[in-house]
Amino acid sequence: ALGTGDGRIFGTRHKHNGVFALEPPAGEGEAAKILWEFDEAAPDCGTPLYYDGKLYVFDGLRRKAVTCLDPKTGKAFWQGRVGGRSPWWSSPTAAGGKLYLINEGGEIVVLQAGGAEFKVLFETQIAEPDIQSSIAISGGRLFIRTAQKLYCIGK
Repeated sequence: ALGTGDGRIFGTRHKHNGVFALEPPAGEGEAAKILWEFDEAAPDCGTPLYYDGKLYVFDGLRRKAVTCLDPKTGKAFWQGRVGGRSPWWSSPTAAGGKLYLINEGGEIVVLQAGGAEFKVLFETQIAEPDIQSSIAISGGRLFIRTAQKLYCIGK
């Protein structure tokens, strides 16, 4: 899975084998350069999220940990665990200074984006399991796709 931000390309290696940042090639025929690698709490298949100058990595299967990284150096600002009984297949999404996560069993966690420490702002449960998609955000609304329905949450 690949993402971009701050002039870099961020990727994950399959099955928890690390996160990395690439500097795009300077010219035609040149190779991209690996700037840094992060192996602790790397995701299985989720995409890293570049949001508001930070990079968020979510290992939702082994450690159930979210890590906020400096996208320039790969050093961690903070890391915290979300818990939950079901596996977390989704990638993190963000809007309004918040990170959104959902697991297969419908458990939703909202975290503070950025900041100096891991901070859970809200937790809830949707009584409709088998969710393997990420929360989508558009027009100030959250869209949650379950196995049977599509929910739209907003003011």
